[in-house]
Amino acid sequence: MTRFLSCAALALALAMALPAPAQARDTPTTACVDLAAGHEIVRNGTQSFFLKDGDQHYRVKLRGTCDGLPLASRLLVTAEGQDNRLCPTGSRVDTNRGKCDIASFESITAEEFARQKTRLRR
Repeated sequence: MTRFLSCAALALALAMALPAPAQARDTPTTACVDLAAGHEIVRNGTQSFFLKDGDQHYRVKLRGTCDGLPLASRLLVTAEGQDNRLCPTGSRVDTNRGKCDIASFESITAEEFARQKTRLRR
């Protein structure tokens, strides 16, 4: 039993010594984000989209479906009465085909954004 506890303690110590990932994937975002004018949106059907703002990348999930999203020629993210602002609550995407509420958004890696962009543009 003592040998088992020693092995378990050693394994725990080794796990704690490993470096943490540089950027956690799928990290919930709790603060508002003011988007730059040149941000990029990659649409993912009617329930979500991917957003790149400088070197930050997000997966944005909509509340329900947004039928106008895939065909819209204009997309504008708004929150707290401000254009180009994304907040954990009260945000929406305005399109020329209607308005849709944003349920949540989370940080993703640049690699995940690039992978999704390639997959969705095929």
